[in-house]
Amino acid sequence: MTSSCTEKTALLLTYSDSARQYSQAVTELHERIGRVPRKEYEQMHRQTEDARLSAESARMLMEEHVRQHGC
Repeated sequence: MTSSCTEKTALLLTYSDSARQYSQAVTELHERIGRVPRKEYEQMHRQTEDARLSAESARMLMEEHVRQHGC
């Protein structure tokens, strides 16, 4: 495979989007510390953790593809 592998490109875009969503969630969480009720903060924290796990999963899928296909 070459560096223009379409699957790699799709995986990279998915990872990029997931990482952006995680970054936005972290920023929002940080901005709201001490400004929202505890239950709302805890919900935001869980959503942020879900976004982190999604980004991590997307990164791992992309890296595994690159390892397997050498692209």
